[in-house]
Amino acid sequence: MRLARKIERQCVDGSVPLKVLLYNYIQFRRAAEERYVEPLRHRCDLVIDGTRPVAELAEQIHSACSGPHSSDLIPVREDR
Repeated sequence: MRLARKIERQCVDGSVPLKVLLYNYIQFRRAAEERYVEPLRHRCDLVIDGTRPVAELAEQIHSACSGPHSSDLIPVREDR
């Protein structure tokens, strides 16, 4: 699904040729994701589905941040 979103964002909406995007994904991105992202997914407090509507994602994030374990979250600096 990440690849489909990347194709839409960079090839359909942007100006990156599909051939270039796929080459870079296969040569570099896929291995890095498998090495660094996938092994840690099970430790995440929240995993969101980026294909869902923005309002739904915002509600999911808000609910997670205001739920019973919200005090475990790292506070966001407001000066940014």
